Amino acid sequence: MPLIADYNTIAPATGGDTGFSLNFPATPNRDFNFNLTPDTGVDFNSRSVLAFLVSSNNGDNIILRVRVNGTNQAIYTIPTGHHVGTLHEILNPGILQNNPNNVEFLLESPKSGSGSVRISDLVVFYQRNI
Repeated sequence: MPLIADYNTIAPATGGDTGFSLNFPATPNRDFNFNLTPDTGVDFNSRSVLAFLVSSNNGDNIILRVRVNGTNQAIYTIPTGHHVGTLHEILNPGILQNNPNNVEFLLESPKSGSGSVRISDLVVFYQRNI
């Protein structure tokens, strides 16, 4: 069966493009649930991509861990100083599943002992049967 690319946006319940902040040690993690169902044609046996925008203003080599459905997908070290960029992570087949799905962002201890990042524009790209 032929496949095409499709996507779902994953956003805080407030909607819009507001994003959220993670602060270490006060608020080091945040997670979101999102639904994908077989009736939408999602091919759960294909690789997919999680993408998001990250902005940091302080901290010294902040460590950001990303989990999807409880499985570690990436560990990023965000450089000291101001950093803005989009991060993309390829997810192996079978990571996404029939409802529900969960993505979690966790800050781990930066060298300075504190730090913060802002995350927005969460999107999961996947392949869909047509």
